[in-house]
Amino acid sequence: MGAFKHMQNLTHLTISSQNIAHLTKDMLRGLDNLTYLNLKHNGINKIEENSFEDLSELNHLILSHNNLKSFDPKIFENLNILETLDLYGLDLDKFNASIFSKQKELKHFGVPTSLIKKKLELGQLTKTFPKLETIGLQNEDKEDEDVVKFMKTCKASGFYVQFSNIYL
Repeated sequence: MGAFKHMQNLTHLTISSQNIAHLTKDMLRGLDNLTYLNLKHNGINKIEENSFEDLSELNHLILSHNNLKSFDPKIFENLNILETLDLYGLDLDKFNASIFSKQKELKHFGVPTSLIKKKLELGQLTKTFPKLETIGLQNEDKEDEDVVKFMKTCKASGFYVQFSNIYL
């Protein structure tokens, strides 16, 4: 078992700014009741495929401001009740909807500016996340032309747009 083997009742966990480059399944083992996980600002560049496998109760995941460029295809497979996913500040290569096929309960998605710059379409998000209500955008990019255009499209479609208050 991992570092949390004696903390089975833990529901909220924040591990930020700890210079974790590689996240493994063993690191999160024993957190079966975890509902909130914040891993922002760690420099994570790799998350092993089964890292979130035991976190079936997780409904809030923050991976913002790490060095991730892509995700393994099954990374979010067991996160069926996830309602919030924040990916601010990631330089993702593309939006791969198939990775998020099980996240039908997602209501808030923190969109990385990199995806907006790569012409992410709102329709891709609404098809992938049918219960989506709020689209989060990075505060520091709110003057960016592509972000402004995307924001206007979201608002015109009835979505609540929320800017993060995350400053680097």
